[in-house]
Amino acid sequence: NGIVYQAPSTASLEYSDNWFGVTTDGEYVISNTEGYNSTYNGTIQYGIGGGKLLIKGGEAQTVSGEDSYRTCVGITSDGDMILMCLEECSYDTAIFAFRELEKELGVDITTVLNMDGGGSTTMYSGNSRWPWDFDISGEDGWTPRKVADAIAIVAK
Repeated sequence: NGIVYQAPSTASLEYSDNWFGVTTDGEYVISNTEGYNSTYNGTIQYGIGGGKLLIKGGEAQTVSGEDSYRTCVGITSDGDMILMCLEECSYDTAIFAFRELEKELGVDITTVLNMDGGGSTTMYSGNSRWPWDFDISGEDGWTPRKVADAIAIVAK
């Protein structure tokens, strides 16, 4: 509801200063600390911290890291949001998945942000009560746990 609990910061190199948000005008935004301070400060209705940018300005970024479960959020040139959860893949595979989705949907995806991943990667749909125990364990031995933050889409 527009209350800033913690503004994006570059103070810790351990975490990215990239974030996803929704402005008071309903626009989906992926930006960073500089963008927040210069453009979006005071106009973000909802926001959540993110990780590495996979696509920026329509261009795939060079990103390294180990294979993992991934949660990504993308924005199209038309301003639509795309959420994707991917199982045990590289950043390059995540970028490839968004490029394939572009072809399939006939859209241009301009920006993609990798969110928290690993055991935090979950896509949930259905009726439930908080707190939800998200279980990605299946047969691979992951322990079900609560997830600290989420992007929720709620029908009014």
